[in-house]
Amino acid sequence: MPKIPDDKPLPCYLQDLLNRCKQLTAQQKTQIKSDLRIHHDVFAKDSTCFGRCPWIKLTIHTGDAKPIKQLPRLIPLHY
Repeated sequence: MPKIPDDKPLPCYLQDLLNRCKQLTAQQKTQIKSDLRIHHDVFAKDSTCFGRCPWIKLTIHTGDAKPIKQLPRLIPLHY
């Protein structure tokens, strides 16, 4: 596992996540902070940032059922 220096600050969206973990002990917070530094790239930065994984091709196995053809859902105008 890569070692990230402890002096490197967390991005603000991850610091906010850490601050909301009020029930953790100091030791648990230290471990979580270390893990967040190492794996910072797997967290969404905001609610509109969706992750993408180009290395894995996903499939949905439906057994013998035929695929259904439906129109895509409409996006509300305020989005």
